[in-house]
Amino acid sequence: MTTSFFVELGIYLLVCACLCGIACKTGRDLSFGLCMFIPFLNFLLIVYLAFSTWPIEREIGELRARLDHERELASHRGQVGQLADECHPDRYQRHRLR
Repeated sequence: MTTSFFVELGIYLLVCACLCGIACKTGRDLSFGLCMFIPFLNFLLIVYLAFSTWPIEREIGELRARLDHERELASHRGQVGQLADECHPDRYQRHRLR
């Protein structure tokens, strides 16, 4: 065995680890990352990833719906200004700086 074999094996394992990491971050199984090594299937999987809903998008949608619901409830109680102050992104920065 030559040195180039070990270099190629190392590169292959690094790419495999990266693809499996990407698959996990998208909420998919590890086998999804391993399927990226299959010709033509890898192209289809990339297209699927580009147009599918990722877990973070689903979570953001749920949080936005919850925030809209809270704002609606607050507007009925006349507390819109207070809720806006509580949900403002700078609020978290101000608390971290204290």
